[in-house]
Amino acid sequence: MKKISIALCFLLLRGIMIPLWGQEKLDRGVVAVKSSDGVFLSWRSLVTDARKLGFDIYRDGVKITTTPVVTTTNYVDKDGTIASRYMLKGILDGTETETTKEVSVWAEQYKRIPLKRPGGGVTLPYDVVQTDKDKTRETYPDGQEYTYTPNDCSVGDVDGDGEYEIIVKWDPTNSRDNSFYGYTGNVYLDCYKLDGTFMWRIDLGKNIRAGAHYTQFMVYDFDGDGKAEVACKTAPGTIDGQGKSVIMGSDDPNADYRSSGSKAGIVVNGPEYLTVFSGQTGAEISTIAYSPLRGNINDWGDGYGNRSERYLACVAYLDGVKPSLVMCRGYYARTALAAYDFDGTKLTMRWAHDSKVSGSGAYGQGNHNLSVADVDGDGCDEIVYGACVIDQDGKTLYRTGLGHGDAIHLSDLDPDLDGLEVFSPHEEKTAAYGYEMHSAATGEIIFGEKTGTDVGRGIAADIDPAHRGFEMWSTANGNVYDCKGNIIASKNRPSVNFRVYWDGDLQDELLDGVKIDKWNGTKANRMITLSDYSNAASCNSTKATPNLSADILGDWREEIILWDSKTCSDLLVFTTIIPTEYKITTLMHDPVYRMGIAWQNVAYNQPPHLGYYLGDQDTENASFAKKGIGYLNQSIDLGEAISPISYSWKNAEDVKIAGLPEGLNVVVDKKECFFTIEGTPQATGTYAYTIESVGGLTVATLSGSIKVKAPVVLNELAYFSFDETTGTSAVNSVYGKAEAVGFVPTWINGIRQQALELPATPATRRMEQPSYDQLRLGTGDFSVELWFRSNGGDGVDWYLFHKGSHAKNASTGATGKWVGLQYKNGNLTFGIDDDVTKSNLDIPATQYFNGEWNHVVCVRDGETKTLKMYINGVFQGEVTDKTGDISESELFVIGNCNVNFNTPFTGAIDELHVYGGAMSAAKAKERYELNKPTGISEETAFHSDLNIYPLYFKDEITVEFPAEISGCTTVSMYSSTGTLVHRTAYVVDGGAVLYISGLDSLPKGTYLIVVEAGTTKFVKKLLK
Repeated sequence: MKKISIALCFLLLRGIMIPLWGQEKLDRGVVAVKSSDGVFLSWRSLVTDARKLGFDIYRDGVKITTTPVVTTTNYVDKDGTIASRYMLKGILDGTETETTKEVSVWAEQYKRIPLKRPGGGVTLPYDVVQTDKDKTRETYPDGQEYTYTPNDCSVGDVDGDGEYEIIVKWDPTNSRDNSFYGYTGNVYLDCYKLDGTFMWRIDLGKNIRAGAHYTQFMVYDFDGDGKAEVACKTAPGTIDGQGKSVIMGSDDPNADYRSSGSKAGIVVNGPEYLTVFSGQTGAEISTIAYSPLRGNINDWGDGYGNRSERYLACVAYLDGVKPSLVMCRGYYARTALAAYDFDGTKLTMRWAHDSKVSGSGAYGQGNHNLSVADVDGDGCDEIVYGACVIDQDGKTLYRTGLGHGDAIHLSDLDPDLDGLEVFSPHEEKTAAYGYEMHSAATGEIIFGEKTGTDVGRGIAADIDPAHRGFEMWSTANGNVYDCKGNIIASKNRPSVNFRVYWDGDLQDELLDGVKIDKWNGTKANRMITLSDYSNAASCNSTKATPNLSADILGDWREEIILWDSKTCSDLLVFTTIIPTEYKITTLMHDPVYRMGIAWQNVAYNQPPHLGYYLGDQDTENASFAKKGIGYLNQSIDLGEAISPISYSWKNAEDVKIAGLPEGLNVVVDKKECFFTIEGTPQATGTYAYTIESVGGLTVATLSGSIKVKAPVVLNELAYFSFDETTGTSAVNSVYGKAEAVGFVPTWINGIRQQALELPATPATRRMEQPSYDQLRLGTGDFSVELWFRSNGGDGVDWYLFHKGSHAKNASTGATGKWVGLQYKNGNLTFGIDDDVTKSNLDIPATQYFNGEWNHVVCVRDGETKTLKMYINGVFQGEVTDKTGDISESELFVIGNCNVNFNTPFTGAIDELHVYGGAMSAAKAKERYELNKPTGISEETAFHSDLNIYPLYFKDEITVEFPAEISGCTTVSMYSSTGTLVHRTAYVVDGGAVLYISGLDSLPKGTYLIVVEAGTTKFVKKLLK
């Protein structure tokens, strides 16, 4: 099918280059966990996997799956036990491609990894007065005792076996913030395999102080040999994993550069090193002088090392191909970074950045954390340093000038915008924004708020599926915002800490300390408390962060590493046991996420984010999605066209449809993955049909039935033409009349002749028709048809007609049975109640209460047990009708509800019919066409084979031409006042599709589309 696109405006999207970075060669990371449902298994999907790759699952050497698991990477073995052992075999096109190693079953939802806890110690004696506002004095004449707890962790495959090892930083209990004096214990880095095997220990020595801002250790394969290295700041006194001193030149390995006296414990003198260690052995490989250099500590903004000794670090693909190590110093004022490349034997500086001047470059713009991504689409990583970005060449890409912050979140926060975005709170009370979201590429502020306060915490996470993109919130206020800056919640603000993928959907869960919460749209509900399992604890004091949160095992959901607060000698690796239908490549093969795991241990730890919007991912299962209003099951009269049945499909190549009656056609667009069934059946009968997807990993199916029956003969039960010109009653041509109560009617020009106009007051005014036998309705089919024109329509509750009573009352004779048509909350509701069951069909209808004449037909169809509604000749929808007998002898009220008389319709009503029998779609269209306003031209008629949609448009209209129309064609668009708002002339081939876009700026209202082809003219009314 040829497609023609005509746009009133154009949007040019910039292409984004994908860095040619080296993903780690990982194994499947199979994990098996005992659960209440049996044994839950999950495994990795790799970026290199073929789409059709599946896995056979073996328990104790016996295959337990009948067909390979293809569309997910998790499985529940209901017959599995704690003693079972599992392995997987990869299957692609019937051929075995790989076999995983066999794994045993975890007895709990966590794996315990025993550690070699360092022995505690006692510091040198000291007596200091701290710099805090209270000038706290700390005196330890005999020294301060300390012990060790597991602190920040990182992962890397240090031995090349495809499995991550864990690098653990041991923190002494007297670790310090930079602003406090005092001696600390040494810092240790250990390496463990996941089975608890101890590999090595590095002692950073007494000249590397313990605290969140000092040791930032990077674990990554810097030289591309398939084995990760470990890099960090060292000094004389550091002992590598083989027991050897790390020393340069004639430096003294036993020297003590710690200050004594009133500033005891800080290290602002002595040599500084940068060392790369073997990840496999812990041995020193390369050591150079640390840069950025300390120099004069006063140059960094104070004289006691608080600002000069604040370090950050990251890994970045600065050339888009090879990883570089980036070491950083300072952020409150002077800010410096240095980038290095490692070739397997030595470190080489790539560039150095030093912002020394206030108001320029990165000066004063750094955070307690950072992030890394290719933000400008050039194929190379940039360093998002907080309120500034350092380009791949070490130059400042931009600065926002908003200053220091304590949190940073970089991802595709708004998937409707080009590129990535950053959300961050800011500490500076004078900053233009206390929190804000900005373009990661340019620094342009997207939304934010000036708070005049120190906003200490903030987070961005995709927690609400009702709002596309991420949500954001901070400690500035109690609001939760969507990615457009709209407030979606103003109370019950959730935790402001880490995000994590834990359950099976595509939204983030929230991790705060040992608690995982799920946002439900209004508040966060607790999913699991991890401290209920073996004394699990978070680290970093009030920051309450995990030792590590990362996708290191199993499928794409993240593991959470905590430590046992009772033994202080064990890590606890938690994994989810919740099945998911989504098959997603391991998060570690996304460059933004993988860099995030490398920098997670830096200073104030932040959660990792993906470089793409996960909410746009889909399952691997073939599926259908309904488009348009035609239902699979339809009942029509012979000679009537069906309401077109349209569906799109995903994860398949084609569709196969069987069982349709003669006269129906199927239009399939394989490129757009879309099909439509349309046409007019040629014979009566009931036709069951099936629809199947073809060419996918799974088969999706639909089934339906088209019932074609002899035409229904409508029996008129009531008819009010409202053609009166004076008086207070309206004649019912079937029986009696409707009398005005509480007002004197105004008779105005209507659809044919006259019409009834209903004033706004008094609220009780109405037209009343006494009941008679034909209007009892009972259990039978019926249809109600009328024209209406509203006066206003915002925030109203109107009944256009109503018969019966809403509540049963024996003393008054009210039955509680009723039928009516109500406009409320923007919906036109056709309702029926038999005093036991109520059925409501709600149709969005704001656009029809627009001061113009509109036609509505309400149908009760007993054969299909449905309520249906047609507006202006177009089917709007249906709902199952479960009501029974609604016989009653109460008033038929026009323009209000019966009994209470408190919902008056304000406007005009004309040509009101009540029929026995279910009006067909063709008849509803015919009735509309018979009396519709003439509009542009009385000679125009809508061609049944010309499809113009949607009926309610926003920005775009589609015109589908039948095969017999070709050549020069003009499409014009008129407002309700007859003003020409668009006209385009072009040449079409038969079967062409025309897209008219850029209509978003048109005001709401009714529009007529006129299509002129040769001597033929077609017209259709659309609503905006």
